[in-house]
Amino acid sequence: MEAATELGSDVTFLLKEGEDDSGASTLSFHAHSLVLSARAPALLKEAQAQAAATSKKTKKKVLWIEGIKAVVFKSLLHFVYTDELPPLDDLVVRATPGSSSVTPATSWTRMAGEQLAAADRYQLVERMRPMCENLLCEMMTPECAAATLEVARRHRRPELKAFCLDYMSSPGVLRAVVATEGYRELSAEALRDMLDHMAAASPLE
Repeated sequence: MEAATELGSDVTFLLKEGEDDSGASTLSFHAHSLVLSARAPALLKEAQAQAAATSKKTKKKVLWIEGIKAVVFKSLLHFVYTDELPPLDDLVVRATPGSSSVTPATSWTRMAGEQLAAADRYQLVERMRPMCENLLCEMMTPECAAATLEVARRHRRPELKAFCLDYMSSPGVLRAVVATEGYRELSAEALRDMLDHMAAASPLE
């Protein structure tokens, strides 16, 4: 897809890839204003605003993107041009090459959560955001259920939140969830939602 987006492109996005500025490399991604206007107007608006704020007056807009991983931004552009999300396995491998410190389920959940955040940021709410939510539901396991609940709370996704709470309240699942790192890292609000849901599902006689 890179060659197709570079041909005739008039927008270039630059992102840092690396843990810190000293060891980071700069990656560039190309796009077309006409495509962005139709498929991701919020992203185009950000590019135009930054271009207008610079002193250089060129036909080609160059925009620095911060607060999002390069691999996630690349998947967002992939969606903009194809209406599909790339396979999570491919994204995880690119994001954590050679890493074995986390399980596949955790890595997939993190990646899908970051894609959901990107969809929210650039207002891709009709297609990309529901696709990300569906991925998170399909990948649900006791290991990543609490982390997914936190994602749902952070991005105010009531359907995803309800799915998480129902899943964690199902027989045999709660004990496994409580033993996970994601459960230990739950915010007070998410933990309260979880306890309230369980209380409502099992009222006192």
